[in-house]
Amino acid sequence: MKPVDIQKLKDLKSKLQTARDSFLGYPVSKDFDFSELYEFLKYPINNLGDPFEDSTYKVHTHDMEKEVVDFFAELFRANPKDYWGYVTNGGSESNLYGLYIARELYPNAMVYFSESTHYSVKKNIHLLNIPSITIRAQENGEIDYQDLENTLQFNRHKPAIILTTFGTTMKEAKDDVSKVKGILKKLAIQDHYIHCDAALSGCYGSFIEPRTPYDFEDGADSISISGHKFVGSPFPSGVIVTKRSLKDRISKGISYIGGYDTTITGSRNGHSPLFLWYAIKKLGIEGFKKRYLHCEETANYCVNKLKELGIDAWRNKGAITVVFPKAPDLVKEKWQLATEDVSHVICMPNVTKEQIDALDVMGINSASYLILPKIVACVIFNPVLIIFSIFLGLFGGYIAGDLAGMISHHDFVEGLQMSFDSFYIIYAITKTIVFAFLITSISSYYGYYVKGGALDVGRASTLAVVNSSIALIISNYLLTEIMLS
Repeated sequence: MKPVDIQKLKDLKSKLQTARDSFLGYPVSKDFDFSELYEFLKYPINNLGDPFEDSTYKVHTHDMEKEVVDFFAELFRANPKDYWGYVTNGGSESNLYGLYIARELYPNAMVYFSESTHYSVKKNIHLLNIPSITIRAQENGEIDYQDLENTLQFNRHKPAIILTTFGTTMKEAKDDVSKVKGILKKLAIQDHYIHCDAALSGCYGSFIEPRTPYDFEDGADSISISGHKFVGSPFPSGVIVTKRSLKDRISKGISYIGGYDTTITGSRNGHSPLFLWYAIKKLGIEGFKKRYLHCEETANYCVNKLKELGIDAWRNKGAITVVFPKAPDLVKEKWQLATEDVSHVICMPNVTKEQIDALDVMGINSASYLILPKIVACVIFNPVLIIFSIFLGLFGGYIAGDLAGMISHHDFVEGLQMSFDSFYIIYAITKTIVFAFLITSISSYYGYYVKGGALDVGRASTLAVVNSSIALIISNYLLTEIMLS
């Protein structure tokens, strides 16, 4: 490889690292560590065909994929005797599969979805050539149930495919599947299919209190999630879970692979199931719950912090997405904030309170917000510490001289009074104030503008110490020349 190409890779790495460490507006976890799995990247893993069926191609991770489906099927309270699924390339493909099954089940159906639904749904509906109607959304992003009922009543002669969302893109609103099911029952629409797009919130939906109905027991026929969002992954992935009885209606035997293909893409990335399996085994149910509780705590902190700053921030119940008025372009670009009529911060597991504190939301200068209090505190408190240390030093000498029998109390006090020069106190406090300002401001500068990972933080710390030391030496020389010459 040419040096110019090697440099391109280095530049790309730096660019990706900087971009990764600065986004707060997209639902992607970045706190993962799959280093134990890197050796598997040298294998051409292809999970073609049905993961629950054998095939002639053996370089696959079907066993792990089945365990992933099993995990989420249990999380979504699917019938243990009637569920199926596979690992997809992302939430969009998962939604496409749910709509595909629904269309095959009811070819003459009408699709109903909220105006807050993810943009990929419209694309999927277009690809499948299904007629559709958009339903109004409430102010919080949740589907308008009354508008849904009115629209269904007008078209009650047609089978209904309802696409609910469990965690909308901008406001993380959650549609109540049981309410949708109740409307269908009220209107006596027996031919219906409910797909729940739970790409964002499905992984932690079971831990939200109070609970919002969204799973199979609540009336869903299929549920989709994204694996790279809450769980985290170096590449996009998703999971679709549906009923086996529905899947069997579209199953087709493929002779050359010696099995069945019931998926969308045929050849499928076999590394994604492996990575998801690894994450599930490391975390378990309790790990998923712990991650969610951390996210909710951070989201609550974010809301309170923004409100303290006079920003009208809010979140839906149980949501980890904090919504606030549209942020200025400079702020949006710096933190990669997704923005429509509002902006939001998504408090994924990797988001910390320190990152929330650093937000330049609505024109707030985070540098002054984060750094100024530290400088002021240091400049005020360090002189107090110096005065206290001087007192302790003199008092210690007073006690030590007496205990050692080297000098009497009277002679010690008299000696202090004879040699005392009040200007030395002024000199000491002045130096302390200058030193405190230099140390705090230089260290804060390097800490605020550091980019990258742990190595970059280490380099920034070293630079802060070196430059602070140089500044102290120079300032000490200048102050001595000015004040004592």
